[in-house]
Amino acid sequence: MARQALAGPLEPDQRAWFLDRLAADQLRLRRWDEALSSAQQGLALTQVGTPLRVRFASLLAKGRLGLGQPAEALRIHDEQSAPAIPALLSSADRITRLRALEALRVRAMSLLGLARKGEAMEQLTEVLRQYDQLDDAEGQAETLHVMASLRHGSGDVAEALRAEQQAIDIAERGQVPDVLARLHSLMAYLQAQAGNQQAHERELEAARKSAVEEGDDFVQSMVMFNLSDGAMQRKDWAEALRLTDAARPIFLRIGDLNMADLCLANRGIALNRTGHPEGIALLRRANETIASRPGQEVTLVAIQKAIAEELAHNRDFEAAYAAQLEYQRRKEALHQSDNQKRIAEASAAYEADRKQRQIETLEHEQDQQKRFRWLWVLTGVLGLAVAAVIAVSRVYLKRAYRAMHDMALEDPLTGLHNRRYLSSRIVEELAQMRRQRHQALAPRGDGSAVPAEPGAAFLLIDLDHFKFINDEHGHAAGDAVLRQASALLRSLVRQSDTVVRWGGEEFLVFARVAARNEPGELAERICSQMAAHEFDLGQGRRLRRSCSIGFACYPFAPQQAGAPELPSWETVVSLADQCLYAAKASGRALWVGIQQIDLGQPLPEQADAAAGVAQGQFALLHSAGREVSWPAREPGHPGQGQRH
Repeated sequence: MARQALAGPLEPDQRAWFLDRLAADQLRLRRWDEALSSAQQGLALTQVGTPLRVRFASLLAKGRLGLGQPAEALRIHDEQSAPAIPALLSSADRITRLRALEALRVRAMSLLGLARKGEAMEQLTEVLRQYDQLDDAEGQAETLHVMASLRHGSGDVAEALRAEQQAIDIAERGQVPDVLARLHSLMAYLQAQAGNQQAHERELEAARKSAVEEGDDFVQSMVMFNLSDGAMQRKDWAEALRLTDAARPIFLRIGDLNMADLCLANRGIALNRTGHPEGIALLRRANETIASRPGQEVTLVAIQKAIAEELAHNRDFEAAYAAQLEYQRRKEALHQSDNQKRIAEASAAYEADRKQRQIETLEHEQDQQKRFRWLWVLTGVLGLAVAAVIAVSRVYLKRAYRAMHDMALEDPLTGLHNRRYLSSRIVEELAQMRRQRHQALAPRGDGSAVPAEPGAAFLLIDLDHFKFINDEHGHAAGDAVLRQASALLRSLVRQSDTVVRWGGEEFLVFARVAARNEPGELAERICSQMAAHEFDLGQGRRLRRSCSIGFACYPFAPQQAGAPELPSWETVVSLADQCLYAAKASGRALWVGIQQIDLGQPLPEQADAAAGVAQGQFALLHSAGREVSWPAREPGHPGQGQRH
């Protein structure tokens, strides 16, 4: 209908309206070149600085991302959208603000495509915060979707699953159209990566149903292709043939020739395994046609390996040997090319992120690039050829190495996260917590409200008399104790909790809690288990060491309209630190914590734990049978003292 309308006489604003919808539909159908043409025409009709111009610039950038050109997408944003963003965000008009947020989300996607993950996450966190303020379900779901991609690309499958599930919940609750198929597709992939086969199959079926309802042919065909992968792994060759034969015509219709050829390759394997000699010929045909397109080296390596395996299955060992040699040659050439690419990418990442000093290792960078390629297909922003690379590799191409930890965010001695990791994550964590609590308090059908999850706690743990270990047994023994204490802490907290080496012999645990008594129970468990643990210093030397803990709880009630601003996480950690000083001053080997009583009263940035307890602002919690003595401190410096 939009094409027909555009063929006739229209006013400029009417033409722009139809071009907007036409370009959006073309992007959804992954007709990148057509979408670029429509968006460019719309851009020419708009004035600089207007919401509609920013909208067309975002559509242009999405098209470039679809073609695998994140640098060009970022350039479009910087030139066409960025100058107008501040004014649009300050507008009282909701649609105007949503246009600006869409542009910023596309900018974050561009940064992610350039492996500038720190900048991308910072941008996404701010965008999500503003979508939360506007209570825009579509924006929330889309942003969480990209965050899930980023989390998985960083090796954090658990966080990726949590973010994607939130996106699905929000989209379903808000009845957001045309997104559930993509959301369930990514969730299916994440569940497979986590080893949850039943959940993987359940999400694939959910993606298929949503794709049928949304008319998304691409997701339908990708689901069928992924199901054919599963059938081949189960050696259900008849089912694999049925699914690939159903998927291939769709790929041909929407113009995804790479995926059509990969269906041909899968068909060749299934036919060969069922005794049909034309199977090898189909594999070679797929290999030749994919080789005629540039940038398909990874796919070609995988197909060549499949050819060698199928020839060996047929006991044609001479031909299998020749095919294996060709596979090794291609693999070595790809490895050499990847090394050069990793060096260039690492250099670019250093220049972009040097202020944050989060430099990644070359192996990690390469692994992330491979992960991102699949994830971008699922979010609908990379070229279709990329999906082909990963689809085959899921069956035939094993990774040569696992991703290394991000050295900039990890303590090298203990393997725990460091302060920089917490600083980069905590704002998003707390925003997510507030969002979940806000949703939990939303009215139910009967008009009542569901009780909210209380919140979170920051626990600071300090090993008692640690200096004695270094002085008496040497620093190697001290390092051994720190490593063992780190492992013990990991075993005592939940997988969803965050354990950080805070400095020296001090650790921080960020834990989500569902009841007011949970922080004290966790602190008691850590205290008792640490004191009971026998540390191995080497050379037959063993000792026990207690610990002291201070904790403070993040406010246990969600922020209501007109309520004071919640305190910063640094303020809460400062309060936990003051409680730790109190535990040390009270004889060590105990825990001390506080919880705010009147959540309607704001906390100053320089909050004083002892004064708050004395004034009835905080409830004091501590180990049973112990008394708490607050240490002396200098005026204006809460918590100052000395501990070791």
